[in-house]
Amino acid sequence: MTELGPPQLFGELVAISDNAEPRMHILFLNRSDGGEVCSIPVFDEGASTTENGLPGLVRVDLVPDGTGGHRCQQVWRSPEKSSQVLPKLSLANGLLYVYTYERLEDGAYTWYLTAVDFATGQTAFRIPTGTGLDYANFGPPLALGPDGTAYLGTMGGLLRIADGTP
Repeated sequence: MTELGPPQLFGELVAISDNAEPRMHILFLNRSDGGEVCSIPVFDEGASTTENGLPGLVRVDLVPDGTGGHRCQQVWRSPEKSSQVLPKLSLANGLLYVYTYERLEDGAYTWYLTAVDFATGQTAFRIPTGTGLDYANFGPPLALGPDGTAYLGTMGGLLRIADGTP
């Protein structure tokens, strides 16, 4: 049975992910009748998932095809490993903020607030937030304040990540 990821609404369209094997797909569907507008496979074979936080980051655009329809186009793929936190895009600076992780040799995880350039997919910066289960996030959203401060709920409490003065 194919499971679908959380829907994202775009006017008259909805975007979803599936857990198809051997590769997950991003699908754009008409909200009115469920008809498929386009579909594109993403990530590597055997890397399917349907959680909010996918195993990596991919930007897929819906592009007019010149005949009144649309096609899916993968713009970039980042090597960053995202957690279950939904990314937040800052329109002011063009950065996509995600909560990422690296697995250590001992099996523990180190967590980061990471910013990826939305236009290119290049990592702009990574700020380490901590190591271990206390810094894991299992669903609470990332919030960005007007001054650029990031707030994120973790297993150990609320993280506040802000520019500091030397």
